[in-house]
Amino acid sequence: VYNMLIGNETLDENKVGDSDNCRLGRWYHGPASSKYKDLKELGEMDQYHRLLHKVAEEATRAYKSGETILAHEKLIKMDEYSAIVCKYLDEIKKKAL
Repeated sequence: VYNMLIGNETLDENKVGDSDNCRLGRWYHGPASSKYKDLKELGEMDQYHRLLHKVAEEATRAYKSGETILAHEKLIKMDEYSAIVCKYLDEIKKKAL
């Protein structure tokens, strides 16, 4: 989304909004995550992961409609959600070791 905002990339809002088909989403919904299914952090992480994609979609739509300030605000929210997702992934990793 950042690259879109600086004019280096074109994004499809439907693709950036799809949390199931990014790398993390494919891992989460695939067999590799099954050994972590009992960790509450996994489900909590997914909530923020979905929010991250929802806000990415909103940022893309805002940018495409000329609402660049709103798009930048959404980017800031994306950073917040991304940090939370990373925190949960760190917790999952610690518990897996």
